[in-house]
Amino acid sequence: VDFNPNGINIRVPIELVDRGLASSSTAATIFARTRTTLNPADYVDSAKTYYFEMVADNTNTTTTYTVNLVNSLNAVVASIPVSPSTTNKRFSVIWTSAPSSSDNYRVQVPMTTASSQVKVHSAKMIVEQTAAVATKIYIPLTQTDYNLDNASDTSTTGQITSTTSATYTTSNYMTIWNRNDSLYDAYDSGTPWTLETVMSSSGTTATANAALYNKTSSVAVTGAVTALTPAVASTLYLTSTSFATTAANFTNGANFEIRINNSGAKTTRLFKAGLWVKLKFLKKLEILNRIAPRYGTSTVTAAIPDERFYWDAALWSNPSVYFMVNGLSSATNSSSISLLDHGTTDNGTTGTVAVAGSSLSPTTTFGVLKTASPLTINDRTNFILQYTVTSGTTNVLGSAFMCIQAHD
Repeated sequence: VDFNPNGINIRVPIELVDRGLASSSTAATIFARTRTTLNPADYVDSAKTYYFEMVADNTNTTTTYTVNLVNSLNAVVASIPVSPSTTNKRFSVIWTSAPSSSDNYRVQVPMTTASSQVKVHSAKMIVEQTAAVATKIYIPLTQTDYNLDNASDTSTTGQITSTTSATYTTSNYMTIWNRNDSLYDAYDSGTPWTLETVMSSSGTTATANAALYNKTSSVAVTGAVTALTPAVASTLYLTSTSFATTAANFTNGANFEIRINNSGAKTTRLFKAGLWVKLKFLKKLEILNRIAPRYGTSTVTAAIPDERFYWDAALWSNPSVYFMVNGLSSATNSSSISLLDHGTTDNGTTGTVAVAGSSLSPTTTFGVLKTASPLTINDRTNFILQYTVTSGTTNVLGSAFMCIQAHD
């Protein structure tokens, strides 16, 4: 019997925000576009702790505002007070009560004196497992620009991308993911993969579709399509579909991305997308931690503090740390992307130090994943991303991840 009785220690991030959130001056907002599932039965271990974590700022000079994580009944399960600050800061709290059954969750941003005083640049649920023998990890498949935080939940200013085409389309707002079976010990049986999306369609007789595509061969993965024919036009719905590891075109070694269409010449809007995979007999795995949103620029060099990765080696079993990016440069070596060590500082960008060996140069073709050699990084430390431009007219960071590989 293939079984690991000891399990491994891991920390599983589940992204909630693929486009930043902003407060309104008229009402608190529970953002439908952050709706994400979580089933505690998928996490088998000797102990687990649930966290709500985010990077946010509050430009009100006197008032502290509270951002909540709520369940499907709008009950608050975790709260984070955000004190006045002009710099993006990382916050993390333990849930007030652990979930007992499968549910879905959203981020609630408070009403503020003026619009956009509170911005949530990124947010995630985290499942910290001790001696895990089974888990379910989340691979984010969409994200948008670092400076597009807004208070809209349903319109074009809240979406990631949209289309009216009956042909599946993509964009560089889609995250590229590479399937590599050698990183995992065993997938769960049956249909361990789940594609989950938040979408809308502008017509009640027009179906919005989001499909997982094999980018390497430009063919759809059989059975990996979320289809939405809405009861109410332009309303956001959480949709999902599960499929087998052996699904046609779901090829080991290939790159994958989300593509969308609309069956009735109406508008499909995509607000969020992610791929789940259930793992068993845990002896080894890789977990992706997003460390930056998309960043498009021509000539500007900047640190990007909208997401922040905190590293505590004691929470992992035998970890190795990698840095992976997907980017675009108009000319070879016209830009570079690297990690910055910020020590114990959880906000701002001053005082950062470049991490040795982390610098990667985007290619002239978008969609090429580049990974640095295993990094040696300081423990109990915050990290952000630096985008350095030396030349070229077009430089784009599509995605950036800290890849943590753990084993028994």
